[in-house]
Amino acid sequence: LKNCKEGNEKVEEVCGCHCRGPSTAACCFLDRIFARPDELLQEEVTKFPGLIDMIKHLHAVVRDEYGCPFSLTSLLQLPGVLDAVMRSTDPINFVADEKPILLAEACMACLSYSMLTVDDHFFTDQSVR
Repeated sequence: LKNCKEGNEKVEEVCGCHCRGPSTAACCFLDRIFARPDELLQEEVTKFPGLIDMIKHLHAVVRDEYGCPFSLTSLLQLPGVLDAVMRSTDPINFVADEKPILLAEACMACLSYSMLTVDDHFFTDQSVR
């Protein structure tokens, strides 16, 4: 995906998404994929060796670039994914000078913040699940 700010201002929609950056558009795309996963997708996601890194990057886009939070909630609902996040000892640094926190804490903080600030009953339901 091309960043619309860099060279192609005429693009208003990519695959039904109106996001202006490739990372936020990728969040929308992942939300669509993970919202109704079939068994094969669930199996492949849980076996994916870069799952934790993908969640870390997805978390950063949702947190820092206001990416679609449904992508994170949908992914965390897949069987085995939340368990992998909870077992992960990977740290997340919010600010360079502060003590890093665990990925599970970062994901829960992101979802909690979104639940408190987004006035969307569907999102709240997804986050609670």
